[in-house]
Amino acid sequence: MRRLPAFAALLACLLWLGLQGSALANPGTVQSGHYTIHYNALSGDALPLASTRAYGLRHASDQGLVIIAVNKGDPDTGANAPFSVSGHAATLLGKPVPLAFRHVDDGHGHHSALVVFTVTGGETLRFDLAVTPQDAGTTHLRFVHSYGP
Repeated sequence: MRRLPAFAALLACLLWLGLQGSALANPGTVQSGHYTIHYNALSGDALPLASTRAYGLRHASDQGLVIIAVNKGDPDTGANAPFSVSGHAATLLGKPVPLAFRHVDDGHGHHSALVVFTVTGGETLRFDLAVTPQDAGTTHLRFVHSYGP
């Protein structure tokens, strides 16, 4: 049996969560020119334990994550593209939530970003993330995600 690289396994897991309509997942896709930006907001305990360990994350409900990947070309079959990401998040009451940005490059041309933060149960966060594919303009991902208790 062929093993998927860790990055591919993580994305497969995220797609599965999105297709299941899980309350833990908030998948989204934004088309920007020749690029498609895929993102998903979830808590650390929504990922398999092996995935959280592989990326040095905590498998816990207070570990918040946004995972981002960018494809160039066809939205479904385009090649994964390098990009940068920055931004901020806040509670609905405006309290800033510190974000840590981690870039993942699996050495096989697959790039993604992990946005990591601490969240308390039942908290709803507003995100404004700037995603800039290499040699392209910036796209802002603005979305709200509620994290269960």
